[in-house]
Amino acid sequence: MNLIPPAGWADVATTADLAAEIAGLRGAVAAGFAEVRGESKAQIAGLRADIAEELASVRSDLLRTFGTWLFASQAGVIAAVAVLSSVLR
Repeated sequence: MNLIPPAGWADVATTADLAAEIAGLRGAVAAGFAEVRGESKAQIAGLRADIAEELASVRSDLLRTFGTWLFASQAGVIAAVAVLSSVLR
């Protein structure tokens, strides 16, 4: 106790002082979480938009590829029927 510098009762923290400090810290932490939550929601919305755009592109590519293969296969069938028809006559 001899090593502690002399202080008066005005330098001692009260329960009300600690409660006020804790309330301030809670507010700061809540504000920080709200900011992080808002940023996260914005990033997730951006990712959803990017994924939707990419899926639309893939869908378009698949439909184009399917149409090409369908047309090519039908042309092949018609050509095969024409060859068989000419050979069997």
